[in-house]
Amino acid sequence: MFHLIGTVIWVVGATVVGSFLLNFFGYQVDWNYVKEIRGRCFESTLECRKQISSEGAENAKCNIACFEPARLIEKQQTGEKTTTQAEQQQETFESQKQSDELSREAMSPAPNEAKDAFPIHTETSAE
Repeated sequence: MFHLIGTVIWVVGATVVGSFLLNFFGYQVDWNYVKEIRGRCFESTLECRKQISSEGAENAKCNIACFEPARLIEKQQTGEKTTTQAEQQQETFESQKQSDELSREAMSPAPNEAKDAFPIHTETSAE
């Protein structure tokens, strides 16, 4: 158990040091490529699974090379403003907040509909 924890600490430490070294030498990890390729690889995997189930494992021809490691780490452009992970999270949060507000507006009834939805019947008694 102690060996496993020590290994995890070394891997996390190497990742942090590697990230700082990449930034120091002017490189960056393209996280947008990771998000983009995830969907493409998933679709490729689904197509491959369909081919294997219909043609068998021997006859199926699957292209599973959907990831290009060379595109993962790229040289930073000089003068280009790079967005940090915190800025990307803030942008995501703001866009999610806007979509939540739009969905609330779409689900809430219009002012005239609210009056018609629950009509109030008042009975007058004739005395």
